Amino acid sequence: MCEALRYTHKVLDRWVAEHPGSFPPIVLNLTDGESTDGDPAGPAQQLRSVGTENGPTLLFNLHISSDVATPTHYPSTDAGLPQMGAKLFSMSDVLPPTCATPPWTSVCGWNRARGASSSTPACAR
Repeated sequence: MCEALRYTHKVLDRWVAEHPGSFPPIVLNLTDGESTDGDPAGPAQQLRSVGTENGPTLLFNLHISSDVATPTHYPSTDAGLPQMGAKLFSMSDVLPPTCATPPWTSVCGWNRARGASSSTPACAR
């Protein structure tokens, strides 16, 4: 996971230099939550520091697990999340107001509290 975040950082450095006035980049990290190459918190923070004139990169994490737990969508705290989910939560951005009511949330029945994280632990059955 660390290497993937570092590589993405390099790609975004070039991209934001070429598109300084655009909406900030959005990075979606799909993961089982286990980093096999170190603590991903540092590389995630470095990635989130890259931005455009309109703000920093938004890092969204989707934790996919074979655990048959109740799925959690857009938690506003890390309470009740498994350890790996809590780590991803701490690395995720709070959803900005421009993403407050995307159309898929009402279709999927997902409700988000104000200040919800972009970390989305999910259960793959």
